Amino acid sequence: KGLGLIPGVVGRFDSSSGIRVPHIGWNALQIENDSEILQDIDGRHVYFVHSYRVTP
Repeated sequence: KGLGLIPGVVGRFDSSSGIRVPHIGWNALQIENDSEILQDIDGRHVYFVHSYRVTP
């Protein structure tokens, strides 16, 4: 469920996709839907340390 700040479904990264799990490192964000909490950060690099992702 997460914090409920971003609507979507939480799931574990699929290790067969080529992404190391846990996913650790710097990556650029790709924002696909308008969200007040994610405003003005599209394309910026952020540091990830986790094994889960949110999909709309």
